[in-house]
Amino acid sequence: MSTSPNHEEETQAPVIDLVEIWGGLGDTATIIFDYNSKRICVSFYSTDKSENSKYRFNGILEEDRLIKNVAMAMDSECRTADEPGYTGSPDRECGSIVDDVAYKIINRVVEVGKELFNTIPPIEAPVLNGQITLHSKLYRETIDLVFKTVNGKPSVTKDNRQSTEFADSDSSLRFDNDLPRYSSQEVLVSLQISDESDSYTAKVTINEKPMYCRAAKSISRLSSVGIEISKLQKIRNASSEHIKVPKLLGYVKNALNDDIIGYVQELPPGNRFGYSLGYIKIAEVLRETREKWAAQICQTIDALHKIGVFCFDLNRYDFELDNQDNLWLTQIQRYSRAEQALEDLTSVMARDKLAVKKILKYLEVE
Repeated sequence: MSTSPNHEEETQAPVIDLVEIWGGLGDTATIIFDYNSKRICVSFYSTDKSENSKYRFNGILEEDRLIKNVAMAMDSECRTADEPGYTGSPDRECGSIVDDVAYKIINRVVEVGKELFNTIPPIEAPVLNGQITLHSKLYRETIDLVFKTVNGKPSVTKDNRQSTEFADSDSSLRFDNDLPRYSSQEVLVSLQISDESDSYTAKVTINEKPMYCRAAKSISRLSSVGIEISKLQKIRNASSEHIKVPKLLGYVKNALNDDIIGYVQELPPGNRFGYSLGYIKIAEVLRETREKWAAQICQTIDALHKIGVFCFDLNRYDFELDNQDNLWLTQIQRYSRAEQALEDLTSVMARDKLAVKKILKYLEVE
């Protein structure tokens, strides 16, 4: 065994961070994680080819068992979140049950594929005063792997299957020509908020000005971000003093081809970014302040409805406080066109109003 002073550094534990996990009906599962800052995407494919069952949980190989673990964990987490009295944050993509399962599977993947993972170097020390661009976050190199049993032995190999990307961007989306368009290379990331498979959200700076940014990772994945842009444009053009939503400041374009892939938005006044109403201890807040918040929430939602903007799944975590204790709606929930098609205007408005009623109950001012 080596006794060199660098031995401890050579055996340094890897830094592993879960990014996203998907599970279906037992046919596939996908886990995306960062291993020493390298993005890894691992796919699992069921060996159960039966067509007479809704769930394909009859496979006997290790990948089948792992797929089933993901599906069962996600189902359990969904039921927990739907139960009365659940207090978990709706901001989390994965709950604790899913997280626990995901990290166990990741550890198994790393163990089986240790020869490959041993080639990934430890995280390098950050460059002093280094700046990370949005472009480098959106277009990271990803290692695609597949976990499968070969000759009775589990293996982790490069996934050579060709993925198909469907262009679902909204061709009807029109952009305001009087707003600036910032290159993804000039948008500097100062605080990452979320890194999903289709989009990236962060607090950023442009020309030393702090902003909120959300961008799709490709033009074909602009759909949900595009819906948010459409809503923010409506709010900007309405110029209503009753709508307390941070203003749309401009668009983000891909530095390579000038496609618009996202937007930047102002932050609530003051230095309280991320100070959500959902984390406030209401019992310690004066009733006068709570009544002010209730009025601001009602005014904002009513004004949004008048211009045809709806929130969908509104909750108290969507509001943030500024340095004057004013509430701002910082998360206008996006929704798919499929959901939109199933909802008529009356039911959508009722859904928002019910959500407001729940928030007022939380504020104890209903």
